[in-house]
Amino acid sequence: MIFCKGAAVTKMQIERNDRETTVIETMLKVPCAGELLGAAVGLVRAADSNSRTDEGTFALLIKAFSLLKQFAEAVCSADTVGETEAEMTQAELLKSKLPEAVEKIHAEKHRLVPDCSSCAAPCGRTEDYDVRRIIDAPPEIRTA
Repeated sequence: MIFCKGAAVTKMQIERNDRETTVIETMLKVPCAGELLGAAVGLVRAADSNSRTDEGTFALLIKAFSLLKQFAEAVCSADTVGETEAEMTQAELLKSKLPEAVEKIHAEKHRLVPDCSSCAAPCGRTEDYDVRRIIDAPPEIRTA
């Protein structure tokens, strides 16, 4: 099982028999991974045309996307190979790093746009992206 913020996701819930499932689709079904992707999208939006953006902003995004890729590959490898202990240990190790990465991204976003979190009339431009929109989209959109 994979746990994140109180949600448990079993390998069966990651559609073990669905060989059409892409790495991204599999990753998005794990709540903390989707949360990190959504936070990264929010940071990209905040960084767009922002004079406070620096090399650290981009390094943080690269680390987040790299972590997501490694995590998704570990989950998919464990799912297709037969879920050996080593493969699940790698997936669990990477999964444990996801919440900290979300916190770092939120801190960077707050540094770039400090007033967004307390805005009286929020526009939503720098909010975390809701990956449920991808998960719940029709198959032709998810696999495009």
